[in-house]
Amino acid sequence: MNHKLEYNFSVIPDVKRNSTRVEFKIPLSEDTQDFRHIDWEKYYLDCRKSLQAVAGKYGLEIIVWVIDPDESFTSVSHYVTVRGVSSGIVSLQIMRALRPCGAYRTLGFLARGIENDWPVHWILSGTVETQNLCRHDQDGERLEAAVSLQLLMRAIAETDWQRLISSADKSWAYINTSTHRIYERQYETRKKSISGKHPLKSNFGESGDILHVADLPKILKASRFRNDAIAVLNAKAEGRKWRRFNRTLQTASASQ
Repeated sequence: MNHKLEYNFSVIPDVKRNSTRVEFKIPLSEDTQDFRHIDWEKYYLDCRKSLQAVAGKYGLEIIVWVIDPDESFTSVSHYVTVRGVSSGIVSLQIMRALRPCGAYRTLGFLARGIENDWPVHWILSGTVETQNLCRHDQDGERLEAAVSLQLLMRAIAETDWQRLISSADKSWAYINTSTHRIYERQYETRKKSISGKHPLKSNFGESGDILHVADLPKILKASRFRNDAIAVLNAKAEGRKWRRFNRTLQTASASQ
């Protein structure tokens, strides 16, 4: 599994000046192209707090610390010089203090998988469980797996998690909140059942090898599928893309 997000670093001890320079380059997600929308003040404060925690733990004196965003908007570099010839463990802790949280790498991989239609369905399904991203309806009942999975995919594909480049940023909490908002905005407001007036075709019949069902929503509801799952499956049957799914929901609501 190649996440394509490798951190470049170098450790340069200087015995003559009794110092150690740590150079650390953080590649950013391919979608993070506009640095103007990153909260640089927060990023600086988060990094300073992390560095101070490491310095306090290991008794370090930080002489120089520089943040340098790349001109091509693809990376951010840190240059940290500390007093004394430090061990590799201390240098590693400095890099850990500055790098984004581990979820940043995972989200970058999943975003590329969704965009390129890679076989990442099982990873996404596992992520729903491990990150507690299962959603519940207004009655407190757990939504079908297909709905929670789609909410996760939409949160990854449609939000700005790429800007969470600080080690203090909680990427999964951001994604969790995003799935809540997407559900409340585009799913939960549909309180009535999806009517049978939005069939795949008006009558039962066959055309070549394709079977057309006249009232798919009604059949699914009789099979104990809830409205959210019916909307997802109906849209999928029509070949709708994720970005066009809103139209499916609007059509379903209009037919009530």
